[in-house]
Amino acid sequence: MTSNRTFSAPARALLVAGAFALVVTVLESAAPILVPILLAVFIAIVVTPILRWMRRRGIPKWAALMVIILILLDVGSLLALVTTGAVEGFRDSLPTYQERFITLSDQFGGWLEGVGASGSREAIPDLLDPNKLAHGVRLFLSNASSIFAMGFLVLLTTIFILLETPTIPAKLRAAFHLTEVGDARLKRLLETINRYMQIKTLTSLGTAFCVWLLLRFFGIDFAILWVVLAFFLNFVPVVGNIVMMIPPVLLALVQIDLQTALLVAVGYLVINTAIGNVLEPRIMGKGLGVSTLAIFISLLFWGWLFGTVGMFLAVPLTAAAVIALDANPHTRPLAILLGPEIAEEAVAVPDAGSASPSDFQPAWWLPSPHAQTLWPALCRRRPRLPLRRERLELPDGDFLDLDWTGGEQGPLVLILHGLEGSSTSHYVLGLLAAITGHGWRGVVMHFRGCGNQPNRLARGYCAGDTRDIAHIVDWLRQREPATPLAIIGYSLGGNALLKWLGEVGAATPVCAAAAVSVPFVLDLTARRLGKGFSRLYQFHLLRELKRSYRDKFHWRSDGPVTLAGLAAIQDFYAFDDRITAPLHGYAGVHDYYTRASCRPYLKHIRVPTIILHALDDPFMYPEAVPETGELAPSVQLELSQNGGHVGFVSGRWPWQAEYWLEQRILAFLETQWVAQIPATASAEPAVPAALTN
Repeated sequence: MTSNRTFSAPARALLVAGAFALVVTVLESAAPILVPILLAVFIAIVVTPILRWMRRRGIPKWAALMVIILILLDVGSLLALVTTGAVEGFRDSLPTYQERFITLSDQFGGWLEGVGASGSREAIPDLLDPNKLAHGVRLFLSNASSIFAMGFLVLLTTIFILLETPTIPAKLRAAFHLTEVGDARLKRLLETINRYMQIKTLTSLGTAFCVWLLLRFFGIDFAILWVVLAFFLNFVPVVGNIVMMIPPVLLALVQIDLQTALLVAVGYLVINTAIGNVLEPRIMGKGLGVSTLAIFISLLFWGWLFGTVGMFLAVPLTAAAVIALDANPHTRPLAILLGPEIAEEAVAVPDAGSASPSDFQPAWWLPSPHAQTLWPALCRRRPRLPLRRERLELPDGDFLDLDWTGGEQGPLVLILHGLEGSSTSHYVLGLLAAITGHGWRGVVMHFRGCGNQPNRLARGYCAGDTRDIAHIVDWLRQREPATPLAIIGYSLGGNALLKWLGEVGAATPVCAAAAVSVPFVLDLTARRLGKGFSRLYQFHLLRELKRSYRDKFHWRSDGPVTLAGLAAIQDFYAFDDRITAPLHGYAGVHDYYTRASCRPYLKHIRVPTIILHALDDPFMYPEAVPETGELAPSVQLELSQNGGHVGFVSGRWPWQAEYWLEQRILAFLETQWVAQIPATASAEPAVPAALTN
């Protein structure tokens, strides 16, 4: 006998508030232990890419770890030595500064009495007691010294974390039964924090260097001390840039004069504005997806909870909290409130996406879905484009091959091909030609093993594996943070794209997306390809899949099926059950089809997305198409009665065939990029020649 007990909304709110208060109390009590661990975790996150880079170049793990330890020891020792010397000198000079400060306060009090503020000579020394100021300086310096005293413990913790780094992902997956979605969110969290800490470290070094030049120019004493202070306070959002300038400005006033102090203050404002408000946003792109108000509140909260270290790590801790809240539908409203600003016009959106008929008119001489599907694959004249091949190394030791077209600058379109496709596929070359004709750039991501060379690992690619998409998007964003980026996915690539967009939700780092002829429900697709004339497509694709399998496992022994056993595989169910599922961590074909299908993820997409689909697609049944209520408000589904699978051929005559897909995709991207793409003289509204046969 079971009973289901539910709580009212107020009762649930009280329970959540009580649990939150309990957690905060425990964290506050454990702060002395958690603070060095948190510092060590973030240091480990920052140096892990360096460790992996050395490992990929053949350096043994112990040697790479020793290099990291020596770097951390050298930096920490140098920082402690330089700062300690400056602290001692500053303490020795305090009596001189106190005398000068008393004189200035007396003069300031006399000036105030001259303008009518009686009693100022007596009040100012009490208000600005130099002994209190000196005590405050000594207290601050002693707190700074305690950070260095804690450094050895942080270093030891960092070393042990780095030793465990290779096994941590597997342990987390085993301990918490992480799904692919959870694994992708964890990876995105680590990469987001890593990128923030790296960029913030570089901009803090730039701020410190500029401050050193400023103070050296004006001859302010103990410049190295204020440089170190500027470096660390630059990590503290909102108030850090203000606090870092107070000591040197006061010292300039005491040491030289008022005019110099004002010039030093102006110099600090220029440095912080140029680096913090101009340079840093351009490098960081969209940042961490946290609103300015949330950053300020988080600064107060984490500072109260963990002290100076909490203020130092307020932004990455809050970003981690936002990503964690976005993972659960019940807490996603909090993630939206803490997230970046939403344009006012974007708020008034319907509760669901839209599904509408497209304006595609099929060629009269290609009336059937099979004719629409086969014509472009067999008869389309493929444009010849100069493609530049680039190989991207992956963290797991594998690689992705990328083919680039276009110039060095301009909006960028990432293309994901279909099953066993490549940059030579007719639809990829057609879109690349159209993109180039508009003055944009294109890059084709070959799924693992699709770039004319088998990949290194036993695993390959599948319809539900979105980690490579997430990796290349993050890589492109780091490489070109200010470049408008869109993603186009065809067939299997479209399924993986839509699934990834649903996984990342509001944190999507792209401007727009389009998906063509998507197999929304993989089980229905496998069934449809086993019926009637569609078995021809199944035969062709299985032959290509088997050929790729033989090429990879001809000299390997870790394949799930022997080469002789391939002959027994006659349909997609058997191939995915015996090969795809075990190679990619699924329990079997049904587990793979259930978890890898993109249809359940469509309601979580937050980037403007268009889906182009034909109801007569011979790769799937019409019931695979999602209902309007399953679409997120940002998703637009355009349905055609005809068009086949990645066909959509129009035109009056076979020798004047037009390919509607490229035209529609480019029109959609233009509407999304209208404010971001500069006008180009070469772009013409007419259909590019590459779109016609």
